[in-house]
Amino acid sequence: MSIPQESGEAAVDAASPARPGGVRRLTRYAAAFGGVAAAITLLLSEHWYRGVEAVVTGDTVSKWLGFPVIVSRAQQTMFFAFRGTGPSHMLGLQITLGCSSVLLLAPILLLTGVLLSLRNVSPLRVLFAAAIAGSLVVFINVVRLVMIAAMVDWWGVAAGFGWGHTLFGSVLMLLGLAAALGSFVLVLGYRGRGRVRAT
Repeated sequence: MSIPQESGEAAVDAASPARPGGVRRLTRYAAAFGGVAAAITLLLSEHWYRGVEAVVTGDTVSKWLGFPVIVSRAQQTMFFAFRGTGPSHMLGLQITLGCSSVLLLAPILLLTGVLLSLRNVSPLRVLFAAAIAGSLVVFINVVRLVMIAAMVDWWGVAAGFGWGHTLFGSVLMLLGLAAALGSFVLVLGYRGRGRVRAT
């Protein structure tokens, strides 16, 4: 009479460890789907996102450079006065899709979703790496736009916008993208000094 009871207990004990693994697997897939969905949502709402970028850029230009600024969120455009000009002589800097950080953030979110589906990668580390890389991309792009506004003030509209947007802005974004990717890889591959490999 005791043998069936023992086998039943063994069956319960053998089946119970599988449940946490299934929950973790489901959580990983849900997080991976969330990353992919976030990238798609960002691309579909890029019009709204560029309006937010215009607001953030305008606020930064006003604080860092002291320029009078008017922002049209609906047009994704920041108008700023320079060289002593007033509100009636403002230059509009429109955040187009090519000037936005949305096209750089979307791949980061997609990569995050793919990595979250892998079993041998820490989800927390992936999310931390994505947060750092995404923050760098957004910050560098805002700095680039502020730099363009400053160069327009220094060198005039034609030369300032041309050099700031085409040359210096492109170089700055390449450096920012390299820093974002480098930080992503470093965070994922970091191993603490105190960690000892099991033998």
